[in-house]
Amino acid sequence: MSKKTIETSHYINAPLAKVWENVKSGENWENWVVLIKDSKMNGTGEGATRVCHTYENGDLHETITKIDDKDKVFQYRIDKQEMVPASSVVGTLTFSEEGEGTRLDWVAELNLLEDGEEAFPQIKEMTGQMYAASAQELESISA
Repeated sequence: MSKKTIETSHYINAPLAKVWENVKSGENWENWVVLIKDSKMNGTGEGATRVCHTYENGDLHETITKIDDKDKVFQYRIDKQEMVPASSVVGTLTFSEEGEGTRLDWVAELNLLEDGEEAFPQIKEMTGQMYAASAQELESISA
């Protein structure tokens, strides 16, 4: 197993407050995360869990690990998934004001399983594309 990081940055042409409002609860991410068909939350805030059903017919079982309203940081851990050969996947979204809009730094940290090494360049590219498309959707619902 090897630890890998995928780092992306996106400019969202919408006010930080509106963007954060659409993210911070962890609910309704299917409105902007292009991979998610629907989701169900259990609980609220840090420690809440959710199951996201994807368009790829895979489920993401997640735990919300951090919601920092002051610094606008949202973090989740994917506890179970079968879409990529990885474990211990943690996603961190950090939002900040940038000019008239919002900067989103979205980082994924994961432990690749042995058979995932060769696939990592493709996983990284697909994840980056999905994060970019999701940032565009987040812009459209936050503008």
